Order: sequence, then C-alpha cells, then structure tokens
Amino acid sequence: MTRKPEKPGSAGIRVLKTRIKKKSGLKES
Repeated sequence: MTRKPEKPGSAGIRVLKTRIKKKSGLKES
C-alpha cells in the first residue's frame, strides 16, 4: 500500500492545534 503524504499545511495546522490545546489546558487548570 502506498501512503499518500499529508499536505504540508495540514500537518502544520494539526501540530499548532495540539499545541494551542495544551497551552490553553495548562492555563485553564
């Protein structure tokens, strides 16, 4: 099976979203 490489943008956005969630979580708690 050939894995289609994710778009460069989607990968970056995903990382940013996870980072924001972690930051917001730390601030809230």
